[in-house]
Amino acid sequence: MERHREEVVNVYLAMCLRELGISAAGEQIEVVAGKHAMPDVLLDFKGLRCMIEGKYADVPDAQTVVLAQAVERVEAGIAHMALAVVYPPELRETRQDELAEKLSAVQMKFGLCTIARYVEIEWHHGGVRNVLDLIRRGHAELLEDDVVARSVAALKAGMEGLVSIFFGHPAAVDKIAAHIGITEPETAKKAEGSDDE
Repeated sequence: MERHREEVVNVYLAMCLRELGISAAGEQIEVVAGKHAMPDVLLDFKGLRCMIEGKYADVPDAQTVVLAQAVERVEAGIAHMALAVVYPPELRETRQDELAEKLSAVQMKFGLCTIARYVEIEWHHGGVRNVLDLIRRGHAELLEDDVVARSVAALKAGMEGLVSIFFGHPAAVDKIAAHIGITEPETAKKAEGSDDE
């Protein structure tokens, strides 16, 4: 009898989501801020990154454990959204050649946390299409909440402050540029040389 680790089911979930037209890759290693993060399933959903973490229902405190992993992905900035999935235990012993079909037909328990909301997570029951629907709702929620626009505004304000600091100090700018390997374009150097003559 075959016994599948959760990672195998996660890859099959990615395949099922791919069949629905989502860009998904199971078990990729992403390097973020020098740390290795092992997402169960990585989705690129309309430009936003969504991680899916999965556990079997018969794992002690499966819902709590998988939700903590999903929240950690969002808090660490690895993903904009993270889905926690609790798989039915019968998937563990399903024949591998039947796993995709079975996964498409089973009911799972899942919840979504986003960068806008990851404290109180609502849990849902359903199949792969329901998982996709929840990801779509999470995406729409993020667009409505405008978290991305607020982040860009904060970054812009920080950059404007930095520019104002350096504006009156060209020597500091030159030293930083040299330190990070930025050189003056050749056309500017030639133009300066012709002015000197």
